[in-house]
Amino acid sequence: MTPRAWLLLGICSALWGLPYLLIKVLVEDGVPAGVITFGRCAIGAAVLLPIAWRAGALAPLRGRWRAIAVLALLDMAAPFLMITVGERHIPSSLAGILVASVPLLVALLALRWDAEERVDRSRLVGLLIGMAGVALLLGVEVSGDVAALAGAGLVLAASATYAGATLYLKRALGGLPALGIVTLTLTAATLMLAPLALLQAGGVPAARLDWLSSLAALGVLCSALAYLAFYALVALVGPGRASLNTYLSPAIAAAAGAVFLGESLGAGAVAGLLLILAGAYLSSGGRPPAPRPEPTAALSEGARA
Repeated sequence: MTPRAWLLLGICSALWGLPYLLIKVLVEDGVPAGVITFGRCAIGAAVLLPIAWRAGALAPLRGRWRAIAVLALLDMAAPFLMITVGERHIPSSLAGILVASVPLLVALLALRWDAEERVDRSRLVGLLIGMAGVALLLGVEVSGDVAALAGAGLVLAASATYAGATLYLKRALGGLPALGIVTLTLTAATLMLAPLALLQAGGVPAARLDWLSSLAALGVLCSALAYLAFYALVALVGPGRASLNTYLSPAIAAAAGAVFLGESLGAGAVAGLLLILAGAYLSSGGRPPAPRPEPTAALSEGARA
């Protein structure tokens, strides 16, 4: 990959290893799930809207409202909500590990919907290894705990929508300004989540620095900046390779959970994680992608902003 692609991959990996810790802090402080997800999207949109407007990144997306709405649902509103509810029942580190299944799910969905990302027979072995890791993780970490199993299921469902969104982004909005895409999808997701946030507003706890700062970090760092970097990365290396940020994100999520929340992972969880990562690596081709031409000028400008 080009140096720019490696930089974007590093940014995505770091910033997407942190949300699980921040969400757990908010959940444990009693902030309702609808308020968390709405606040995350609203803050991210508020940060990016003036920047995108000034950069002229919104105009090329006129007439693409349906695609923006679908992407906002698949990549933000639905998975954000499912992960937040799921983390009420499982540790933040386990949530981060389960989301590492995204490259596997991209490969699985590509069997039907994306010939360029489709796996061959040898890469199917990686897919099977990764799925075995998911099964091991669930069997060891949440066995016998119905609430934890439901929470893990929600996080896996969120991973599936992330994978679908990654393929949809390439098909429906490829070549358009990353800054404009992430700004409008965050705005659309904010509107989608607003009714639920209003219904749950009465359950918001008293303002405290810990949960207010966590929500701000979710919006600015883990939503606005992270998605901007990811959409630019998809344009450079494609959806399957872009999802490789999940190799590093689970380790960051586990470390953050251990350091700040006292969470620990058992041998089964570590084994499951290793199988998931090995499977993701093999199902992605088992090698770094070949460099691709630089994206359009519009996308490059959006990414720099």
